[in-house]
Amino acid sequence: MNSSGSHLARTVTHSHKYGYWRFPENHLDYSEVVDAIRGETQRVLTHLDTSNVREQ
Repeated sequence: MNSSGSHLARTVTHSHKYGYWRFPENHLDYSEVVDAIRGETQRVLTHLDTSNVREQ
């Protein structure tokens, strides 16, 4: 299963009981989800490492 970017095509709803959304930990039982998170994290870190934006 190619999950690259598939999270962008999904919608999420949550109870209005809470003012925030929490990642359901049981999703980490799926290797595809873990791999997608790791891939996105690596892309973000690479982008941050090569960007001109620096904390002052």
